[in-house]
Amino acid sequence: MPVSSLSSHTEGTDIILLGPQVSYMEEKVAADYPSIPVRVIEMMDYGMMNGEKVLADALIQIGR
Repeated sequence: MPVSSLSSHTEGTDIILLGPQVSYMEEKVAADYPSIPVRVIEMMDYGMMNGEKVLADALIQIGR
C-alpha cells in the first residue's frame, strides 16, 4: 500500500516494511509510528520476490 495510506492500517500492526524505493522515508515513518518497528526490505530480497526471507527477517525483528 502507499505510505500515505498507513494511518488507516496500523491498528494491530506488528511491523511496517518499506520497499527499497521508499527507504528515504524510513525515519519519517518511524517518527510517525513510534510504537511500531519500521524496516526497509533488503533490495535483493525485494527484487527476487523472496517473501520467505522477508517474512523471516520481519519475525526476527519483532522477536517471534
